Amino acid sequence: MNTPSQSSSMPAYLGVDLFDELGIDNFSAEERMQFLESFLFTIYMRVMHRIMEETTEEDQKQLTTLINQRPMDFTKLRMFLATKFPSFDEIEKEEVSKYKKELLEDMKLHMPANG
Repeated sequence: MNTPSQSSSMPAYLGVDLFDELGIDNFSAEERMQFLESFLFTIYMRVMHRIMEETTEEDQKQLTTLINQRPMDFTKLRMFLATKFPSFDEIEKEEVSKYKKELLEDMKLHMPANG
């Protein structure tokens, strides 16, 4: 496994290839798609949770309206978030990195030790 050391900063996990590290390359096409959908949904929810914690009530209303009117317009949603939250890209990277780290640590806990 080629994971960053425990002392490494979170962004180090951004470059980790989960398909390789978790053996997802060996999954069927349908299983890979399910994993990707689950991964992306989790990241989306985490980012949105952080955004909602850091936003004004007015921005929350605008965001809710945008999501309700165009739930699948991710381009428009991303533009809104990037405009309202200059740190949006950083938040997204942090959440991806944290989730990758969690998945890899979870895998270590559930995999038998080699030896």
